[in-house]
Amino acid sequence: MKSLWVPEQRSISYQDVWGRGGDWQGGSRSHAKVNVTASSALGLDAVWACVNMHAGMASTFPLDAMRGDPAVKVTPTPTLIGRPSLTVELDEWLFQYYVSLLLFGNAYGVVLSRDRLGFPTTVEWQNPNDVEVTQNRHRASYTVAGEPVDAEDIWHDRWFVMPGSLVGLAPLTVHRETVGLGLAAQQFGAQWFGDGAHPSAVLSTDQAVNQEAAATIKDRFMSAVRGRREPAVLGGGMKYQQIQVNADESQFLETQQHSAVAVARVFGIQPEMIAAAVSGSSVTYANVEQQAIQYLTFGLDRWLVKGENAITRHLPRGNFAKFNRGALLRTDLLTRYQAHAIGLDKHFKTIDEVRDIEDDPPLSNGEQFPPTGSARKETS
Repeated sequence: MKSLWVPEQRSISYQDVWGRGGDWQGGSRSHAKVNVTASSALGLDAVWACVNMHAGMASTFPLDAMRGDPAVKVTPTPTLIGRPSLTVELDEWLFQYYVSLLLFGNAYGVVLSRDRLGFPTTVEWQNPNDVEVTQNRHRASYTVAGEPVDAEDIWHDRWFVMPGSLVGLAPLTVHRETVGLGLAAQQFGAQWFGDGAHPSAVLSTDQAVNQEAAATIKDRFMSAVRGRREPAVLGGGMKYQQIQVNADESQFLETQQHSAVAVARVFGIQPEMIAAAVSGSSVTYANVEQQAIQYLTFGLDRWLVKGENAITRHLPRGNFAKFNRGALLRTDLLTRYQAHAIGLDKHFKTIDEVRDIEDDPPLSNGEQFPPTGSARKETS
């Protein structure tokens, strides 16, 4: 029986993913009449803060290649984890990866070198705007900066993929109205305080004044008061009235606040963590640790897992990439030392492992556990 399913072939670029707006420059125009691109969105402080927090935190976690159960570090460290780029260090390489996912929903890397077994050793991330994906059923071919690149030499990682698609959704496309509203409010505020969104004062008189005379009066008044502190003298029945308009009346501040909170929701970050706390919320020393746990659990961890899985796919079988999440959860000194003591007492941590956490060198005498019960006594 002949199949009725004809393989679909379509070319997908960021002109399609972002949509085409009035003044298309790699972005899409929101109903607030603001062109939303990756660059313009980063100009909104809430977007910058969210992207910088996720990508910045993830890129600074210690990353190791592990093997076995219980897991042990792979030595020597694979090049893909030790030095994956010819131009940037590992933390910058990870930062580029996460920025691409957070802004574009896709990260594209070109494999420049491999080891003798064929596993990638050098991968350079590309600007997603320069990449075009042609999807033929469940296969994809790639063009980078107008040049075709073998699909086997492309590292394509995606986020929030709709069924049937090989390209992830760009968060700034899906939420262009949220970002566009924030950008519009920001531009309005800049215009308000720069050019002035309203007349600062009115000169009035009970005498008839035509347009030419009004312009002359205004110019002479401005010349008289510009750069001077002395009072101006007005004649001819002229009166000066200053206009005081509160920016709150335009709901400018409320719109900015709403936009910042909405952007935080889009990126899965608590508003308090980007200084966009809603009324009545606060961050205190007592709940900082709990907030870090909550951020790791509900916000950052999914991105860490995504990165671990992506790197693991390009490591030899049996090896896997692992971020050390403990770097985020360091508590105060006393609590941390008490936790170390429990781990040593129960023998699921060695002295050298504890010393490594505290950035101390390993012991030279080889002793890895204190005498039985000594750790418990120290903390009692």
